[in-house]
Order: sequence, then structure tokens, then C-alpha cells
Amino acid sequence: MPPSSRRCGHIPPSTGAFLPAAFIATITQATAWGLTYGPYVADYSRYLPSTVSTARTFWATALGCFLGSTLTMALGAWLASFFAAIAADPTIAIPALFGGLATPARLLLILGLLLGNVMTLYSAYMASAGVLSGFHRRETIGAATKLILMGGLIVIATAIAVATAANFEHVFGDMLNIMVYLLVPWSAINLADYYWVRRGRYDVPAMFDLGGRYGRFNRATLAIYAAAILIELPFLKVGFWEGPMASWIGADIGWLPGLVLPGLLYTLMERRKLTKAA
Repeated sequence: MPPSSRRCGHIPPSTGAFLPAAFIATITQATAWGLTYGPYVADYSRYLPSTVSTARTFWATALGCFLGSTLTMALGAWLASFFAAIAADPTIAIPALFGGLATPARLLLILGLLLGNVMTLYSAYMASAGVLSGFHRRETIGAATKLILMGGLIVIATAIAVATAANFEHVFGDMLNIMVYLLVPWSAINLADYYWVRRGRYDVPAMFDLGGRYGRFNRATLAIYAAAILIELPFLKVGFWEGPMASWIGADIGWLPGLVLPGLLYTLMERRKLTKAA
């Protein structure tokens, strides 16, 4: 994983020996890193031609996410193992490796961060716009509303960064862990619905109709999602909370029950409902 994240989420410092808690914490944050690409799938696959198959879309997305994240994390781990200064402060130490080209290297790092932030801002905007248009039955969003949404998201993100600047790495690590706890049950339900319940067959226009077959809310599914989060809490380990199971195990593994239980419960519930409807 990136060198800076070795200190995120209270990962125990390396002593040269294999530490199960550090390994599990690294896997958890690597999982969070991959899950954050989830919104990009919908935000950018919408621009593909209709002739592109689902399989090609899946593999291009999966391999792009896996290779991009894994290669970056492997490079960070390798550099940190050979250059101690990188583990301490990668933003300064990595450009320093380039000697006289340190300034161009630093600019490239800034450009990479800027590109990632722009993509993230776009996804945050699309999610916000989707909620706004869905609940207010708006088919289009004006330029002024777009500007307000974008500006508001930028202000919120900047305020969080400024407020946590003195301890950002620990806060960022906690955010990644919490993101896992929120996204894993959501992902499990979506994957179960797509592969095991509806098998990719959806009524797309009905998704945008609040009075349609899918309705405004699926209360049973929301209950399963909430229950999954509650089940995860004893396993959670962040700066402000350490669950009893996390304390006993010595690591954060809450995403495991959060992955299995909601997917299983949702599949059983929805298949039963579809069988009755048939």
C-alpha cells in the first residue's frame, strides 16, 4: 500500500517480524482503497457504446482497479522497505530520490493527486445530483445548481482537510476503515442482487419511477443493511472506538461478516419474495 498509509488507521509499526494485526489492517485499508473505485464504474461506463458487452466492461474495470491499486501499493511497500525516509514522509522523500529533478517529480505527484481529486469530485457530484433529481423528479439540473453542488462539495472537503491537517494520516486511516464498514454491506447486497437474485435482468426505466415496481424504498433491504452495520461494530477498530471483538482478536475484521451476512440474508429474502410474486 502507499507508504504514507503505513501509519494510517493505527497500523502497528513494523519490527521486521510478521504481525497478523498489521497484515489484517493493511488488507482492510487495501480493500477500502479498491471499494472507493465503485462509483467510477457507473459514472464512466455510461459513456460506453451500447455494443460493449457486460463482460468486457467488468474485466476492464476490475483489472484496471486491481492493477492500478496493487502496483501502486507494491511500489510503495518496496520503496518504504529500502528507504526509511519514504515511510516517514513520502511527499518529500520520493521527489528527493530524483536529485536535480526533484521539482518536476513533485509537480508530477501534485498533478496525479489533482487528477484523482477531480475524478472523485465528479463522482461526488453525480451521486448528489442523482439524489436530487430522483427525489425531486428533475430530469435536468441547471448550471447554477451544478455550480452550487460542486462548490459545496469542495468547501466540505477542504474544511475536513484543514481541520484534520495536524493528524490527517490517522483521520484518513479511520475514514478508510469506516468506509469499508459502510460500503462492504452495500456492495454485498448489490452483488447478490445482480448475480444471485435478478441475474442482471432489470427494468431500467422503473428505477427512475418512484411509483414503479421498485418503489421509493425497500424497507427490508434497508433493515438488512442497518443490521449488517450493527453486526460489524464489535469488530471495528478506529481512533475513537475499539469494539470488544477487535480488542480480543487484535485486528479489525468486521468487513468479513459485513460481506457474508447481508448478501446471504438479502438473497434469501428476495428470492422468497420473487417466488411468491410468481
